Amino acid sequence: MDQFTSSIGHLSSSVLGIYVACILLSASLSSLCSSYVANLLSRKYGKLTGVVVVLLGTVISASTTTFPVLVCARLITGIGQGQSISVVTIYLCEISPHEIRGTVATMLQLLIVIGIAMGYFISYGPSQIDSSLAWRIPFIFQASMAVILISGMAFMPYFLRWLVQRGRIDDARAVGNSLWKRSCVSFKAVSRNRTGNMLTVKYSKS
Repeated sequence: MDQFTSSIGHLSSSVLGIYVACILLSASLSSLCSSYVANLLSRKYGKLTGVVVVLLGTVISASTTTFPVLVCARLITGIGQGQSISVVTIYLCEISPHEIRGTVATMLQLLIVIGIAMGYFISYGPSQIDSSLAWRIPFIFQASMAVILISGMAFMPYFLRWLVQRGRIDDARAVGNSLWKRSCVSFKAVSRNRTGNMLTVKYSKS
């Protein structure tokens, strides 16, 4: 894209390839730590943390004028994506009723592919703009999606097991009743809290 070249400078195909692929490097590394973050902060805030990092990376990408900063911003975005995608997969499987758990897990992959396809059209749409906005708009759009997701996470519940591990039994019961109120009547689960005492929580169908 000529608008990108005039803003950032000419880049060889090899350098562009490294730039495009570097997001996978940081994403793979952050995904290795995602379970620790999710257990420490909860699935909810583990996901939220990743999305906030994605927002930071995309804002930097949309506003930069130099290629090194653009690479750093893409690495930051990858850290957030690795964290958020890993945690949301666990989160969806944990809160889904077992009857549709497999469908929900595979829907995530389908939506990722749809998002990639949409990205091509979103990038092509502003390509006729005769300014740096031609390549900045896709980053702006990505940042706006992160803002929407951050706003939506405020309404998402914690997961039961994390609440039980922290001894928040009443909160876990309330979440369980709100998620599966039509099919569950009793509350009994098995987990360990911070002091090592055994706590039990289990939902059984009526």
